[in-house]
Parts: sequence; C-alpha cells; structure tokens
Amino acid sequence: MKRRKFILLSTFYILLIIIIYFIFTKNFYIYKVSGDSMFPTYKENNILLLQKNINNIKRNDVIVYKTTQSDDVGYILKRVIGIPGDTLTLNEDNTITINGEIYDDVYGYYSDEEGFITNMTYTLSDDEYFTIGDNRNHSIDSRSVGTIKRDRIIAKNIIKIFPFELYKLIGKKDIF
Repeated sequence: MKRRKFILLSTFYILLIIIIYFIFTKNFYIYKVSGDSMFPTYKENNILLLQKNINNIKRNDVIVYKTTQSDDVGYILKRVIGIPGDTLTLNEDNTITINGEIYDDVYGYYSDEEGFITNMTYTLSDDEYFTIGDNRNHSIDSRSVGTIKRDRIIAKNIIKIFPFELYKLIGKKDIF
C-alpha cells in the first residue's frame, strides 16, 4: 500500500514538474545581460526574467529584440522610448522631445561628455519602436541602427532575478 502511494505521488509530482516546465518555457525567457549599454539599470551578468507573447509595449518598457542578419549579436536588450505614431527629436543638449514635449529621461545615464548622434528627428510608423540604452553614450541602439519593427521584438522584461533586489520588487529603497 505504501509503495503504491509512493508511486502515485511520484508520478503526480513528475507530471506537475513537466507541466510547469512547459508553461514556463512557452511564456518566459531567462536572459543574461551582456555589455554595459543598460548600465546602471542592468549590469554585466545580471539575470532577467522576460515575458514572451507580449501584446502591449509601452514607453520605458525594457525589451529584447532580434538583431538583423548582419549583426554579430543575436539579441539586444534596450529601453523603448518611442512607440508607434511618435515623433522623436534627439537634441544636442541630450534632451529628447517626443511629440513636442520634453521626455522625462529618468533612466538616462551620461558617463561623459562624449555625445552621440543628435539633432535628428524620427517619425515612427504603426509597427515601429525607438529603443535606446540607459548608458546613453555607450549604447548601439535606434540612434545608430534605426527603428525596430514589432515582429523583431521577442520579449519584455518582468524582473531582475539575479542579483535579486527585493526593494525594487516592492518599491522601497530603505528596506534593510
């Protein structure tokens, strides 16, 4: 009787693990950050949990998208600042104007005075996004490679899982 109960429970847990695995792999990616283009938000070797099958992408979402065939890297992690229909202007003083209003650039990090491409205006079509690295002066992004089509976006960031920072999950900086 005990052996039968053990076999039934073991079978149940094995099936449960298999079901959870398939649900997880169908809906999520684990992504390891490479490079410093998203510094200080994400650093080299951070591990992120990404959501696949996303329906809505909003301004300031962090996404992963496929690069074009000519690129050496397969996937790129960047922040979305321009969504379909937007008109963006990159100004010489490192400000960004979106649809005539100054973008509140809370994620932008400028490590030096070295500039990037400025005084440019982009108008996005119905399936285009404009992405940018948080480390503004050291990021290859839409400013140099152009806009990103929706079909190239594969996932959206949910949370950094390593190193885990509980205060960011619950929104408090002075928890410890």
